[in-house]
Amino acid sequence: MTIVNGRTYRFINVYHNGYGLNIYGTGASSIKGGQNVCLYSESPTDSMQQWEVEERGSNGYRLHAVLKPSYVLGCSDGSISTSYKNNAHMYMHDETDADDVDCAVEFEYVGSNQVRIHLGQKGLCLTATTVAENDAELSNNISTSAALRGGKEGRGNVYWKTPADEGSMTWKKQCWEVIEVDGGTDPDPKPEPGEEVTVTGMPDCWAYTGNEEYFHPSSGMVPGDFMTKNQGKEILNKIKNFYETVFQTTLTGEVDSLENMNKYGYSLFGSRTVTNDKFNGTYHLGVDMTRYHGAPVYSAHAGKLLYANSNRIAIYDSDKKVTYLYLHTDIDSSIRGRGSDFNDPINIKVGQPLGTQSDVGLGNGNYHLHFEVKDGENSVAEMPTNSLDDTVIGLYHIPYDYM
Repeated sequence: MTIVNGRTYRFINVYHNGYGLNIYGTGASSIKGGQNVCLYSESPTDSMQQWEVEERGSNGYRLHAVLKPSYVLGCSDGSISTSYKNNAHMYMHDETDADDVDCAVEFEYVGSNQVRIHLGQKGLCLTATTVAENDAELSNNISTSAALRGGKEGRGNVYWKTPADEGSMTWKKQCWEVIEVDGGTDPDPKPEPGEEVTVTGMPDCWAYTGNEEYFHPSSGMVPGDFMTKNQGKEILNKIKNFYETVFQTTLTGEVDSLENMNKYGYSLFGSRTVTNDKFNGTYHLGVDMTRYHGAPVYSAHAGKLLYANSNRIAIYDSDKKVTYLYLHTDIDSSIRGRGSDFNDPINIKVGQPLGTQSDVGLGNGNYHLHFEVKDGENSVAEMPTNSLDDTVIGLYHIPYDYM
């Protein structure tokens, strides 16, 4: 077999037969920078094990996550606390050759349908291992972190190691059986670049016409049913838990009930906005939710306060290297005008009062809380656009795993 540009493949480890190259998590919302890549029981229908090949000329290839193609298989430099040096993890790529150092791979064919996957510019090879094997090159994190062994059902971890001699045990752990997905047809096709994603089967709420919603191609959504193709129930449960934390309340009823959807499920990340104002036709950069005008809002996160003024509160998480933005809140006087942007840095604790639900920055009685997650330490809330490229939305993380 020859691996072909633009086609989708699964990779099954030869030594650990029956276990595939897998992104840890359960759906597109799990895929983010630093997300671990591990071994997991191979499945022809598991999209977390499906990788689309992109040819990079003389630099080799990139392996894109089918469910979220802006992320590729990469190599950790050790700067992320959850991903030790040379760990295999997900990487949000750009189009530069310099970016290929950590994510461009080369395929060494070692059999009719087997390859070794080399990180060409670093001289390393994709290698599988298990907790029980006690591999000396692995961080001690592997024995304690579920993510680094693929959860309770996972076989082990995957990382980048010096190529081993042919025939050795490590060499076999570096060999991967290649299986083309559905004869080259991805059962859950990602959107084409510049193509809006139509998601069907959206639960009833005031925002959806005919139970359809339209999303930016980098929203993490794929065409098809919200629940079955996009792990909709998981997404809504995460938002519900966040809602209960920030408003310090308990919701009743099904997570996708009409009552609850009208509270937190009506405006998701990357959805196309339909309004009668300047935001009409733009793609949403976060998640909206509402309780009542004046409802107390509490922080769901701990971190360094960057900015608390006007219509936004920005909290930086140094472990995850992201900034949480809470917008349209009438900011609590204890933090208003404070933060490192004002040379007055303070730390925010989980459960600390942030203010009350309001329409600050919007007006017209549009009372709600908007939550978004921005890459890096950055307190600026970008203006949404109607562009289908990644110029703006690419600055953000899909928020559900941070909620």
